[in-house]
Order: sequence, then structure tokens, then C-alpha cells
Amino acid sequence: MSNSKKTDFNFLGKDFQVRLLFQILTDRKFADSIMDIMDANYFEDEFFRKIAITIKSAYEKHESIPDISSLEMRLMDGAKDDIQRDFILRQLRHVKEAEANDADWVQERALKFCKQQELKKSVKEIQEIIDRGDIDDYDKCEDILKRALETGEGKDDGIDVFHDMDSVLADDFRKPIPTGIKGLDDCMDGGLSKGELAVILAPFGVGKAQPLTSKLLTPNGWTTMGDIKEGDSVIGRNGKETKVIGTYPQGIRPIYKVMFNDGTETLCDAEHLWSVNTIDQRNRKTKKNGKVVYLESDNSYKTMRTIDMVDNVKVWGNSRLNFKVPIVSPVEFTKQELIIDPYLLGVILGDGCITTSNQPHFVTKDSEIIESVRSVYNNITVKEQVREIEKEVNDELVLVKHHLTKVSLLGIKSNLIELGLYGTNSKSKSIPNQYLYTSVDDRVKLLQGLVDIDGYIDGHRIEISTTSKELSTGIKELVLSLGGRVSIGEKIGEYNNIECSLYYRISFSLPNNGIIPSKLSRKIKKFNSRVKYSENKFINSIEYYGEEDAQCIMVDDEEHLYVTDDYIVTHNTTMITKVANTAKEKGNNVLQIFFEDNPKVIQRKHLACWSNINLNDLIYHKDELNKIVETKSAEKGELRLKKFPSDGTTIPHIKQYIRKQIARGFRPDIVLIDYIDCVQSNKVFKDSWDAEGNVMRQFETMLDELDMAGWTAVQGNRSSIGAETVDSTMIGGSIKKGQIGHFIVSIAKTLDQKESGHANIAILKSRFGKDGIIFNDAIFDNGTMEIRIVEDNGGKTFMESKKDKESGSQKKVNNLLDAAKERQKVLEKADNT
Repeated sequence: MSNSKKTDFNFLGKDFQVRLLFQILTDRKFADSIMDIMDANYFEDEFFRKIAITIKSAYEKHESIPDISSLEMRLMDGAKDDIQRDFILRQLRHVKEAEANDADWVQERALKFCKQQELKKSVKEIQEIIDRGDIDDYDKCEDILKRALETGEGKDDGIDVFHDMDSVLADDFRKPIPTGIKGLDDCMDGGLSKGELAVILAPFGVGKAQPLTSKLLTPNGWTTMGDIKEGDSVIGRNGKETKVIGTYPQGIRPIYKVMFNDGTETLCDAEHLWSVNTIDQRNRKTKKNGKVVYLESDNSYKTMRTIDMVDNVKVWGNSRLNFKVPIVSPVEFTKQELIIDPYLLGVILGDGCITTSNQPHFVTKDSEIIESVRSVYNNITVKEQVREIEKEVNDELVLVKHHLTKVSLLGIKSNLIELGLYGTNSKSKSIPNQYLYTSVDDRVKLLQGLVDIDGYIDGHRIEISTTSKELSTGIKELVLSLGGRVSIGEKIGEYNNIECSLYYRISFSLPNNGIIPSKLSRKIKKFNSRVKYSENKFINSIEYYGEEDAQCIMVDDEEHLYVTDDYIVTHNTTMITKVANTAKEKGNNVLQIFFEDNPKVIQRKHLACWSNINLNDLIYHKDELNKIVETKSAEKGELRLKKFPSDGTTIPHIKQYIRKQIARGFRPDIVLIDYIDCVQSNKVFKDSWDAEGNVMRQFETMLDELDMAGWTAVQGNRSSIGAETVDSTMIGGSIKKGQIGHFIVSIAKTLDQKESGHANIAILKSRFGKDGIIFNDAIFDNGTMEIRIVEDNGGKTFMESKKDKESGSQKKVNNLLDAAKERQKVLEKADNT
């Protein structure tokens, strides 16, 4: 049987044969290495054999592998009827949708099998020569064996220096894909061609920063921006753990204090990004037949810089707050081992006596509370008490008997000592950290204990009063971590017109997220979760705070949001998008790969490129944009966006994805990866810099094998931040990334340029055009996606630019000296008169 003799691919299975055909159709280099030694008869399935014959025929005639569409047309030409055509389409669908994983293994097995068959044929031929017994034929046997061993190594034997001179001397031998940035394209001799790799170098995340003292929430509680490091975990807006995949020191930055309508606040720099919902989104309207028509509210969030919000915090005659921010979901902290049940601790903190002069106890009139405590701690004694309290009746104070129950907690003293609570009184109680940063279930029980023993519920409004400032801030933290809104008021108590102690009133509400803040039936009946305005957390003011050392982080979360001071949710690709957009405009197939942004953000950026409408204003131009979309969709070339996870994606993963797209009829002319630092090596290296170099080399190889042009971005190191010109020594991580790139362009922005929408663009390296060129003050508008080099301000060598800068600096000095001399003359003249 063929299976036992292994004379065809059948012993490897049908699935293997489908995957092999897929690899041949999508990997040019592999196809070149196997086509001459692969026999179509190795495919036992008749239709697979027909596909292989069709591919080999096209390869032998045109020296190229047909794509799926071309293959389909060739096979359809031979179909006799609709039944055959339907069969062809179904079988081709299997090939198109073949599993792309383990591509190297499929290719290796197929090559070994085909080479083995070639060796088998050669051995048979050699044996026939040996059987003839002619010693002079030995050299012939050696040549046959050498040829057999060299099969399957591809056809790259080099070329004669004078080969195909017409093509070599053609004007379009590179067929470059332009960037759309004129000065840049001039230096690149038209743009980037297939097989070439371009790198954008810029200080990553410049400006999206918070002071090193800002608090960041982690699964185990709070840390600071200064203490956070790559690989640590923080809490995202959804309340779940997310990894920090990058930390980027920003140096001394101007810092702003952002305050909210619920009394919470945080610090950040001017360029820090926020996810906000604006008043115009919530109050959408248009005109129809001359009348104002109100539209459905847009409740989505968009990204804005702190500096862009400063002057628009309050609108509509300073009467309405503009920017709403998202509320954090209940935070899923790591569950802690708790030595006292959280509900019981809530009761103790709310109205318990744990001073050293008494046995720990609490007093209540509610039997339900006693039973709830007994269910979690049964070492108690219960004693009925009658107290006489003063009560106002008909404008007179009278003594009224009040029936209560004293519940003594036996054997709990040591646990209270361990928690640091034993011996505290009503003014010094606080919530231990392990109870604030534990599971949602534990924190809800703690809140229920506090509310049951000492809380007031009226609909969605809940109040707890305490004379302990520490306890009040702990309750605030507890409520915020459960997704609630909270405020604290201070008041001096009064009894019989006599001032008493200062106390704190904690007022809060909870959204409709399933959390019930009480176990007590009479209080539950009064409770309603907040529905209206439950998400209404607004920026109330933004004020300049001062200058501080700052840092930004990137988190592995789809929204790139993390939780900072007071449980405030805050946020974490202009040139890449511009290049991708231009490539599509020129009729190319474009694949834009990214890791950070939401796909809708990238889509909006492309719409801004085509329309020249600011990103923030797109929503008001839907009719105009729909016409643009209709026009662009009909034009040649396709632009596809693909988001990959930033944890675990490798170049082989990306290559498999592209192969799949090629098999389905979409062959990219250019691929853009934003950014290469998010791609991980599929090999283990002792030095992380070696791994980075390996990733870039794999990307370069992929471009050659799949015949594509490639752009990517890399981050600069700390010295690149604030630099007027970013040079190649400022590449973050491995310098190999720069060495491997065929073309490197850098972008630098001073603080003044950020404000004015300009940048300095420098060409650091070029294998096919000019380098060492700098374009000063190029237009770089992140809002409209406009990148334009102003002819009067660029195109100079680094040395010319340096001289101009020195000349400009000297001119400023001279002007200052001249002004000082003029002022001195004026003063002297005034003295003389």
C-alpha cells in the first residue's frame, strides 16, 4: 500500500495536503524551493492533484505562482458544468481557509519528502550505472548524487552582472510607494519600494504623563507612578487586572490639577490623554427643513489632551460642565486572607466598642444584625439592655426607655490587636488595608456591616456619619472601589445647643451594578441603585499646578485606560496612518497593524486624512464623510486594519495572518506595524536587545519573502525626550533596529512646537536616497492628520541646520545686547534731564 511505502503525501493525511497547497500559494520563497522537485502525483486526492498540476504549469510558463483568484479562473476554464464549478469552489475554500499554524513544520516535511523521492530516483539511476560495471562512470554517479542532495535549495544561484539590463535601467525599477510628504518623498527617490524597510523614530508617548507621586491602582492596592515598572499589573476601567507593557520617563513637566464634581482630583501634564464624553455629544442636534431636530445622544468616549480641555471645562455661559469621564467598574483586587469576617468588622467599625476598658462589643436593636453576626462568628453573648434617652415631646425633653441588645464578642481581642484596632475609639478607628484591597464580595460585606449598624438609606442616597477622619476616607475609598460616587462633608455636632465634636458625613450612591449595600431587610426596602446620572462624573476644573518629574505608562488594555488617584479613569499614530492613507490613495493594497489604539480611532484618523476635518469635529460632518467613504471604497486598492494583542504577538504570527489574507485574495503591497516594540521574539535570548534585533530581522525577511514594502515605528530613549532633533543614538533598546532598517526618519517636537502643531523631521539613514537631511518646523497636525514640509524651513543638512541655529541664537543675543544698550541710553538721558 502507498501508505506503508510512503510514496505520496497520503501518509501525512488530507489536512497536511491542504495546508501544503496553502503554503505554496502564499509563500513565494518556499514555492521556489519545492516546485522543481514536487510531483503532482504525490497528491493522492484527484482534485488536489489537479490544483498542483495547474500551479506547476503556471510556474513553468511564467516563473510565478498564481494567487487564489487566478488559480480559480484557470480551474473554472476546465469545468464542464455548474456541478463541477460548485465542487471547485468548495475545494478551493478548504485551501483558502487552511490552518496557517506550524507553517515551518509543513514546509520542512514536504521538502524532506520531495528531496527523499529525488534521492530515491538518483540512487536507482546510480545503481543501474554500477550494475553495468564501468569504472569510468564513477564521476557520473558522483554528479548525480550531488544534484540530488542539492535539490530543493531554491533557484538563487546569483545572476550575471549584465542580466536584464532593460529592467535595470528602467526609470521605475524600484516602483516606490510614496508617503505623501513631498520633501520626504523627494529624498526617498519617490518613496518606499517592495522589500524595503522604513523606520520612524520618535520619543514615544511624549507628554502623556503624570507626576511620579501620582497614585496608580494595582490588584493589591495603591502604588505610585514613580514605583511602577514594566511587567507590573494595574487596574483598568473594567476593574480588572491589566499589565504595564511600557514605562516612559518624561523629565520635568508642567503639571495641571484636574478636579471633578464629586470632589476627587488628580495631577497630570498638558499632553496627558483623557477619555471624555462632551456636552455636544450628549446634546446632538441638526437642522432639517429649517427646523432644529434633536438627535439621539452619543454616549461614546473620545480621546482629548488636558491642554485642549482647559478653556472649555464649563460651557453654555459657564453654567454646564462639558467633559464627562467614565466610572470605574467594581475593582477586582486579589482576595486576601481575613482574620475577622468583613461583615462583622463593618459592624465593629460602625458602632462597636473596642477600647481597652471594655470587652469588645456592639449594641443594636435589630435582631437581623445579631443573626448575621452569629452566622459568621458564633462566640458571642447576648444581653438585653434598657436605656433611658432624652426625647423631645411637645417642645419638652422627656426620658424615654430604649430597649437594646448588647452583643459581646468573645475571643476576638487578639485578632483586633493584630489588625491594629484594639484600643481605638470612635475618633481613631480606620479600615485596615487588607479589607480595602480584597475581593469584591469581601468589600461588599464590609460595606453592608457599616451600613446596617450605622447607615441611613433613602432611595439611592446613603449616609454614614463618623467622628473618625481616617474611617471616613476609608469608607470613601471602599465606595469608590465598588464603582460608587461619594462625597464627605464636615460638621460640628450640636446637642442641647452645645457644640460637640467635629464629625464627617459620608454621602454616597451606587450605580445599578448588582451591589446591595445592606443585609437588613428594612433598609434594603428603602434602597434604590442610582439610575439617572449614575455615570455623571465630570471634570469640574483644570488648573496649573507647577512643574514635577513625570512619567507615562502604556497598559495592555483595549481602551488603554487605567485607574489613578481617587479611582479616576485616565488614558494611555499619526505618521504611520498618513503613510498608509497615501499608499491606499495611490491604488495599493495596504495592511495597517497596530497594538494600542481602538480600531475606530484609526478609522477616524483616516477619515480626517481624506476630509481634512479635525478628529473632534468628524461627528458633525456625517453626510460629507459618507460621500467620501463611498468614493474611496470604489477606488483601486484596499486598506485593511488589524489589531494584534501586545502580549505574545511574534513576526511568525503576523506572517501567518498575511499568508491567510493572500490565500483569500488580499495581497498587501505594503504593511505598516505600529509599533515594532510591541512585537515579541519567538526565540529565547539571554539579552533582550538581541531579541529586539531578531524581531526586526524577521520583519525584514518577511518583507522580502512576501514581496511587500514595510514601515514600522520605534520608540526613542530618554535622551530623545524634548530634543530638537532626534538622532540614531536615541533609539530605545537595541541599536540593531536602526542597523537593519533601510530608511530611518525621526520626528522631534519641542514644547513650543507641540502647541503650534509643528515638528522637526530628520532623515537619519537611506539606502536608496539622500540622508543627513533635516526639515525644521514641518506642519504636524494630529487633529487633521496633516503632515507637510514647508519648503522655506527645511531640506538642510545637519551641519547647515546647526549653523543656522547658532546664527539665530547669536542674533537673539545681539538683539538683546542692542536693546540693553538702547535702554541704558534712555536711562542716562533721563538722569541728565
